[in-house]
Amino acid sequence: MSDTDPEVDRYIRALHIRAGSPPDLRRRAGALAWLLQNPDRSFAVVLARAGAQPNDLVLLDLLGRYRRQEATALLLRAFADARTRLYAASGLGMSPDPAARAALRRALESSDASEVVAALSGLGASGDPAVCGDVAPRLRAENAEVRWMAVEIGARLACLDRAVLEAISVSDPDMDVRALAGAKLRARS
Repeated sequence: MSDTDPEVDRYIRALHIRAGSPPDLRRRAGALAWLLQNPDRSFAVVLARAGAQPNDLVLLDLLGRYRRQEATALLLRAFADARTRLYAASGLGMSPDPAARAALRRALESSDASEVVAALSGLGASGDPAVCGDVAPRLRAENAEVRWMAVEIGARLACLDRAVLEAISVSDPDMDVRALAGAKLRARS
């Protein structure tokens, strides 16, 4: 398949519209839906574009949404760059490729808190409660951002019961982590 297609190009351009008016938002949503509903035409083009423009966050986000194993190598390269890490992590988390999830799990052991936060976010994007065992130990991390993301993802995936959230809401050393745990508790009520 060619890495160019005028109709795919038109929809990719529509995704890059920055204005936030209701018509612009509808146009972007329509473009995203068309691209994802027509992967036979669009995926190869998006993959080639993302490879040529590795810092394009819109393309990285779109690439991850295809949930295709062929995107893993490019998403792993993007994960290595702090500027694109969060978008790449999301795509890796949604990927059916076991290597993608393994890379996120390895990143949980990093000494770089931004890598751990991104890895947690990516595991959360998977929507798979099987990652709870990877999330729970990060509730005890030294870094407050890591703990905050562990609470966010743990609550979203139902990894954390009420007792755990209550304990965090009163005992975590960071007020933002405590506030998030409290908000997650209230949301369950």
